[in-house]
Amino acid sequence: SSSSSTPKEKKKVEMSKEREKAIQLRKAYKRKYQTCVKMIKDMTSEELPKKQKKKSMMKVSVNIPPDKSIGDEITFGNPNVPGQKLKVKIPKKADMIKRNFVVSVPAPKVKEAESKENNFPKEFKEALHHYSCAYDDWCVAEGELNDSLPAKKRKQFKTNAEKLKKFDEMIKEFPKNLATPIDVSYLRKVVRQERSNKSRREKRKDGGAGGGGGGGAGGEAEQESEMYVPQKDTEFSSISFRMADFEKKKKKG
Repeated sequence: SSSSSTPKEKKKVEMSKEREKAIQLRKAYKRKYQTCVKMIKDMTSEELPKKQKKKSMMKVSVNIPPDKSIGDEITFGNPNVPGQKLKVKIPKKADMIKRNFVVSVPAPKVKEAESKENNFPKEFKEALHHYSCAYDDWCVAEGELNDSLPAKKRKQFKTNAEKLKKFDEMIKEFPKNLATPIDVSYLRKVVRQERSNKSRREKRKDGGAGGGGGGGAGGEAEQESEMYVPQKDTEFSSISFRMADFEKKKKKG
């Protein structure tokens, strides 16, 4: 029986280099995704500030003046708004022995929590950047694998379009009631900033700007452009443009 198994092993179709690479990179980005998810779940309310629940009304006790009885209208000060006077009729259920009753007044306005920004820890920003790079590497490998297949077996796979989907699932891992909601654009911005900071740190390590124009012909600085993709939502963030971006630069000479 041992000899009969050998021909079967020989019949195994050898996995292509492209497929093997795509499988390995897929596993790598999945591991990095799970690392990010664990970090999200471990974040504190200081790192992910929640929306404050707004109380519309609150109950206060009002004292009944000696000359007033049930049905009479009295004026009292709103304890939440200094100087504001409110009018109310003394209700039938008022305690005429203790000479007070409970009334509902507008609750104090809570400072909008929207001003509270998310404060991702440094380790999460790095993990998010690593995941983003790993996902992009997988997209490239998957695209190469797809191109290596016979025309009939190829699927609709556009590498750049697929790269844009990297945070579609991750945004669902964040709490829903955040003071500053997190969408795909928000995470892209975090990754861009982390990439920029990393590049700056590496340049400083290599001797800084005085090192003489390492990247690009003529020492030109690498330019990065932002692309905004509409989200599936009912509220959208506004985009600001600089006029300088639309002005043609005059060439010297």
